[in-house]
Amino acid sequence: MTVDSLYTNYDAIKDKLADVLKLDQETVLGLSEDEDLRNYGLGSLAAVELVVALELMFNILIEEEDMLIENLCTLNQIATLVRRLEEEQA
Repeated sequence: MTVDSLYTNYDAIKDKLADVLKLDQETVLGLSEDEDLRNYGLGSLAAVELVVALELMFNILIEEEDMLIENLCTLNQIATLVRRLEEEQA
């Protein structure tokens, strides 16, 4: 994966986070890669909604063992999970 595609993934993930967490664009744009999304309302229900959205957006399957809030609580962790699953499931 190139650096450009990594940042494209970050942008796509941020857009989806805005939808799932009901955040305004300014808040989402200000998120750092390691900021804890639980501080913005990411709980178990929102995490499930995010998982479904990521699966559809990136054409991946997120297995049960990867559906841990710890894998989804920062932008960097989400991007890492997506990148790994894209490579494994290609």
